[in-house]
Amino acid sequence: MSAPEIVPIDWFQQRLRTSAEDFVWAAHQVPAHRHSTQPPRQSLGEWSVERHALHLVFYDEYSVIPTIGHWLGGPAASEADSTDELEDEAFAQRPSLDDLLDQFRSLREQQIELLEECATLAWDEPRETMWTPAMETPITARWILTKSLQHTAEHLHNVLALALFWDVKRPSASS
Repeated sequence: MSAPEIVPIDWFQQRLRTSAEDFVWAAHQVPAHRHSTQPPRQSLGEWSVERHALHLVFYDEYSVIPTIGHWLGGPAASEADSTDELEDEAFAQRPSLDDLLDQFRSLREQQIELLEECATLAWDEPRETMWTPAMETPITARWILTKSLQHTAEHLHNVLALALFWDVKRPSASS
């Protein structure tokens, strides 16, 4: 049996930090007067920049950080802790984009700091999580961190589309 692959914690930390900063940069590419405005057409989605930012805050705060914390001995995370209704209620309070981005950076730093404690985890050992029912399988620590990167990239893509194609009268098929 071969030795388990050593997970480069610093690699994940760097990617998590960079992806957060990329999202913050992308959010600032959208003109300020559009931060809270729903996109003008369906091809740009339904969410404003502020809504994307709030969603990333909720994802890190109620899904990723509690899951990692649970693996380190903390209480189990529950999907009930972060419902769409709670997220909608938080968004109804209209937090500013700057506040949301500050929260996102802070939560991402918490996630990065937690990784320091994860060196002894079996990164590819499946574990029961809040995602197990939907995924119909336990997930690994590597999966949750990779999903965090994918999730940020997805919202980064959507926010950059708002910045680039909002004023385009006839969007190309590739937008």
